[in-house]
Amino acid sequence: MSAVLPATHLLRRYLLFALTVVFLLTTVRAGYVLWQFQAVADAGALVSVFVQGLRFDLALVGMLLIVPTALFSLLSMLKVTRGLTKFLTAAWLMVALLFVTVAELVSVWFMAFQSSRPGPAEWAALEDPLGTLVQVLKDHPAPALIGGALCLLILIAFARRLELSRLMTFRVGVIGAFALAILGSIACLFAIWSGPVVGQKPLSVADASVSSNPTVNNIALNTGFKLLSSTVDGVVSRVVPASD
Repeated sequence: MSAVLPATHLLRRYLLFALTVVFLLTTVRAGYVLWQFQAVADAGALVSVFVQGLRFDLALVGMLLIVPTALFSLLSMLKVTRGLTKFLTAAWLMVALLFVTVAELVSVWFMAFQSSRPGPAEWAALEDPLGTLVQVLKDHPAPALIGGALCLLILIAFARRLELSRLMTFRVGVIGAFALAILGSIACLFAIWSGPVVGQKPLSVADASVSSNPTVNNIALNTGFKLLSSTVDGVVSRVVPASD
């Protein structure tokens, strides 16, 4: 009888990703609070910025992990797709973490000069987004280099913790794979909705209104959530006609 792995083999990787993203975003948010401390204090939103921010961070984690938990977990129980599962899991988690880190790095310029995190609308408002990005890199080479180096170090450290050489050396047990896919998907959906009330609308960018100060509200957000949520809303609005 061939060896099989427990479902916790993949679960540990998913939890590592979730904790890494939440820790990273919380640290960045703390930096913004220190930068804009007077505005946050005047708004009386010091606690609510972090509480609401955690909801957005967990929602982003749910968005990024729902595909691995729902799909890759099922692929992991078959011998023929074991190698594919290893590649997809490693690639997805690394690219997702790269997306989160780069989105936060780019946000610094938007927060400094537009007092807003970048979303599709903010990018569209730029006459030449690529040219603007290149100009920012030329005007601020040192911060850009330091930020890029930090992103690279985060990715390297995360890859080491993934233990890629030990990832999916055998297939995952059928029962465990099914349980992880079902329970993991439910957990991701719960995080995306971010509320226990049945029928409640999922968390949206508008829920970042923790004060009357737009800058403080944007600190409560994270850029990855704003980009994904706004993009999905835009696609849905085009596909599903608005009801009268």
